[in-house]
Amino acid sequence: ILFFNICIFIRISVYKGFTVSIVKVIEVISEGKTIEEAIQYAVHEASKTVKDIKQVDVDHIHAKVENGHITKYRIDARISFVVHR
Repeated sequence: ILFFNICIFIRISVYKGFTVSIVKVIEVISEGKTIEEAIQYAVHEASKTVKDIKQVDVDHIHAKVENGHITKYRIDARISFVVHR
């Protein structure tokens, strides 16, 4: 499962008027058997349509429990990528 919520956060960095970079952030919810698998799946699916991914920030980790055992992990994350002009 992968859900996208596109948030347009634009970060502009200017240092003495020479460098400007624009970064967009999308919010993603992803599932996996492990936390790492959930994060990797989110990046893998996002990279199909988004290029130059630079960072993943995991906001929340949820675990689905059945019969006393964790069966899946779900993450809420933000994926940052550079926008090229």
